[in-house]
Amino acid sequence: MIPSIFIILDKLPLNPNGKIDRKLLPLPHFSSIHLTNSIELLLPTNDIEISIHHIWCEILKQSQISTDTNMFTIGGHSLLIMQLFHRYKIEFHLETNALSISNLFQHPTIIHHAQLIQQSINIIHTLDDYSWSSLHLTHARASFAQERIYLDEQIRFSSNKTTMNNMYVIPLLYRISSVNDHVSITRLHHAFQSVITKHNILRTALYLDSNSNIIQCCLDAKIVLNDEIISNGLTIVNLRNDDHRHMNEIIVEILNQPDLFDLSEGRVIRCHILRHYHQSQANISCANGDLLTENDYILINIHHACFDGASTSIFIRDLSFAYQTDDSLSMDDNSLNYIDYSVHEHIMDMSLSLEFWHSQLERYNIECSLSLPFDRQRSSTSQQRSGLASLVEITFDNELYTSFLNYASSHHLTLFQLGLS
Repeated sequence: MIPSIFIILDKLPLNPNGKIDRKLLPLPHFSSIHLTNSIELLLPTNDIEISIHHIWCEILKQSQISTDTNMFTIGGHSLLIMQLFHRYKIEFHLETNALSISNLFQHPTIIHHAQLIQQSINIIHTLDDYSWSSLHLTHARASFAQERIYLDEQIRFSSNKTTMNNMYVIPLLYRISSVNDHVSITRLHHAFQSVITKHNILRTALYLDSNSNIIQCCLDAKIVLNDEIISNGLTIVNLRNDDHRHMNEIIVEILNQPDLFDLSEGRVIRCHILRHYHQSQANISCANGDLLTENDYILINIHHACFDGASTSIFIRDLSFAYQTDDSLSMDDNSLNYIDYSVHEHIMDMSLSLEFWHSQLERYNIECSLSLPFDRQRSSTSQQRSGLASLVEITFDNELYTSFLNYASSHHLTLFQLGLS
């Protein structure tokens, strides 16, 4: 690094031990630098330039900087450019990709930085003003995530149904926790159907067309709700009090039912009621008992091809609202649906991303398998996976653990991201 300022001294101050006494060294006066670098002091002319000027003065420790002064002539360097980049993002609410660090390097004056930021702001406003609306499609290419899940399920796990029928099930389990809490099965049934009617992703079928493309088809709500499994409402599992099976065993049995889902028919969501009853209630039809009480369970299973962790809060919010009201959920025909996202995903320009990954994987041997620990020996005659797994714990010593944390922090990564890499 080249020093930003040189201070000429007659002699260096020394302490009694003959070493340089740093406390007696004079402080540099950064504010005087601009006098030797600018014939005329140009002041900021707009709000953006004023904000940038304030940031520059703070970072460069100066009281005044001409807006046409080259930053590198007054002590600026690459690390300060990085500081400016992050300060600009915060100050002007910019996305990471909205501003280029290289452009800041190539145009290192307040005037030019203001112009670059104004361009970024204009682009953001243009995107905000764009009117996004539904394409009103019922058929379209599946999203990349749906394609991956569909192929994985249909091909990789298709021959191992004896070990795991539903690899991509997302279970939501809720227990009635108090004797004072009650849930009406009738109202829950109504709410369940209302949510399916509102969200077409919950009635979406996946299939291969004649060109071997994976297509998603949003089925009509009436057709889906006429399905016997769904139209009859929630599947009720009556558990006798003398049933000694552990609740986990019952749940695993349900999760492993071969007919739990059917992607080709759009059957991607199921709900089971796990209800206890006493022997004294045997003469009462449990199907007619409408209230769930303490320690009864509601198990909702949704296929991962149409649901993920971020979907949970939306689903529960709408299910709760529909349960509390007799009216159907409000629907906006112009609201964006997942099928709209899938279409936009396929028309995005990903040429730069493809170029990057081609270069990254150019010399990688794709035939080489990763030497990771596994719990069951894979068959030498078959590459099919069982779908079964176990937890492998690896203990790091403090030195490696600290190094791991420091590396993640310095590269702005989460531990999960670093672990995956």
